[in-house]
Amino acid sequence: MNKLDFIATHIGFKAIINGNMDLAFDGELKPLIMNKIVLTITGLKKGGMAILSDDNGKTYHVPPSNVELVQDFPNGFTSWVEAHHEAVKFITEDLMRDEPRTKAAIIAEERGTGGLYELAEDLANQFEHKYKGREWDGEYFDEIEAFLTEKLL
Repeated sequence: MNKLDFIATHIGFKAIINGNMDLAFDGELKPLIMNKIVLTITGLKKGGMAILSDDNGKTYHVPPSNVELVQDFPNGFTSWVEAHHEAVKFITEDLMRDEPRTKAAIIAEERGTGGLYELAEDLANQFEHKYKGREWDGEYFDEIEAFLTEKLL
């Protein structure tokens, strides 16, 4: 996944700004970088810059390569682990087919095992954020299968 797609699919997620390149010398961003202030990804500008906001609504525009997700578990760690497990299972079952049919096969070929690790983590994060606060009443497995099918087929 390229960095622009990464930002676009992670709007609403928590992130920090890293100090790679000369960004650490930017006066406005330096305290955010040095103190690892957690911001929210709020958008993507036409020019390709990521838009992040603090808790007061102040926005910052930074290159996507300087945005790092902060792992948060909106529905708790156990829920995230369950979603991650389901993503790994879905990916594995597809890759074991004689002819894999999902985007996971392309990622495995192009980026190897590390790419699959990132894919499973990313899918778990997206699912957890999409269903933040949802109380499940027996439809969890149908919902996550539909989600994974939508994302990977």
